[in-house]
Amino acid sequence: MKRIASCFIFGLFILVTGCATTSLVSLPLSEELKSLTPSTLAPEVSLDIHISSEVTNSLGTQFFLLVFPLGKTLAGEIEALTLDAAYKELLIAGYRPNLDLNKASDNALRVTVRKAEVTTYDLVFTRLVKCSVTLEMGWILKNTGKATPPFLVEFEQKSYIPLPFSRRLSKEFQKTVSKAVKRGIQLSPLAPRP
Repeated sequence: MKRIASCFIFGLFILVTGCATTSLVSLPLSEELKSLTPSTLAPEVSLDIHISSEVTNSLGTQFFLLVFPLGKTLAGEIEALTLDAAYKELLIAGYRPNLDLNKASDNALRVTVRKAEVTTYDLVFTRLVKCSVTLEMGWILKNTGKATPPFLVEFEQKSYIPLPFSRRLSKEFQKTVSKAVKRGIQLSPLAPRP
């Protein structure tokens, strides 16, 4: 009986720990991203990432047993996650991203995170993670001097994961940002085409 009680208490501890306050962290570059090499013929694009003052440090709540708010998800390294996601999507779309702000590129992509949410719901053996992001995106085409009017891109996704600790929540948020940036690149009528 004592062993069963110990297992129950340990299991409850693990569940509650998953609902504690968690910060988003920067993730190491994936092998997929490391293997992508941009063509020297691809248009070079400078990345300009901003986090709006509308985005607070608290991105959402972590609920224990669906209804009890027990912790928060904090913004942490949201700018680094956004930069990595935008970099990856530009590479995949056929661009050559430039992260050196001292080196001018022919084009620039400005991405501003206007809203971000990461909320988790404990479902005992798994957790529902709801991530949403609103990005304001705009291109500056330096060779023509034209800039696209900023446009908003929203994306939301839900996923079920076993333990949404910091790294896993960060990965889910980064996936959401990647999908929003991809949509923004596809929808932008004045984007330079590779």
